[in-house]
Amino acid sequence: MSTPQADPNRHTTLGISKPSQSPSTETRAPAPQEHIDKRGWLALICIALGVSIVIMDATIVNVALPVVIEDLGLSAADAQWTNAAYSSSSQPCC
Repeated sequence: MSTPQADPNRHTTLGISKPSQSPSTETRAPAPQEHIDKRGWLALICIALGVSIVIMDATIVNVALPVVIEDLGLSAADAQWTNAAYSSSSQPCC
């Protein structure tokens, strides 16, 4: 008895077979590497700007806190609560 020959153009994965592609069909060209690199750099720049804005915002609140304490007559505990409440409400949860 002879064993059946496997078709090299037919692949099976977990019992699911893919139809073989004829050599005349066109395949899609991969995305240009430049486009992918530009999107990656754009994402990195956006994330870096977002993080720096959050840090700058927290710094502004800490610089303004002594004036707020003086104008509103807050105690040290109230100032800490003010800073914590502002920081937790203005920064996104991750």
